[in-house]
Amino acid sequence: MMGQDDYERRFAVAKEIAEQIWREQQLTNSRMIWNLTLQGFLLTGFILTFTQSNQIANVIQLTVLRASLSLAGFFAALETRNSILASQEQRAHLRKIWTELYPQPDQFSYPRPFAETSHSALGRRAPQTISLILLVLWALFFNMGLVVLVERMAPF
Repeated sequence: MMGQDDYERRFAVAKEIAEQIWREQQLTNSRMIWNLTLQGFLLTGFILTFTQSNQIANVIQLTVLRASLSLAGFFAALETRNSILASQEQRAHLRKIWTELYPQPDQFSYPRPFAETSHSALGRRAPQTISLILLVLWALFFNMGLVVLVERMAPF
C-alpha cells in the first residue's frame, strides 16, 4: 500500500509528464499550422504557373519554377513529418518512464497521464497522415510539371 508521500510523488510526476505531453502537442500543432500555411502559399504559386502563356522560352522557366515549388512543398512536408515523429518519440519515452516508475496502476487508475494506446494512436495519426498526403501530392505535382513540359515542347 502506498503512503501519502508516494501518492504526492506519483501525482507530481504525472503532472510533469502531462505538462511535457502538452508542450509536445503544442509544438505539433504549431508545426502543422506553419506547414499548412506554407503549403497553401506554395500550392497557390504552383497553380498560378499554369495561367502563364505557352511560349517555349516561358515553358522552361515555368517548369523550373514548378519544380522548385514542388520540391519546397515536398521538403516542408517531410520536415514537418519528421518533427511530428520526433514529438511522438518523446511521448513514447515519457510513457516508458511512467511505466518504469509505476508498473502497477493505482487502484483507481489515477493519475493516468496517458490514454490507452489504441485511443491515443487515433489522435496522433492525423498530423502524420496529412504530412504523408502532402508528400505524395507534391511528388505528383512535380511529375505533372515535367509532363506538361514534355507535351508543350513536342514538335506537333
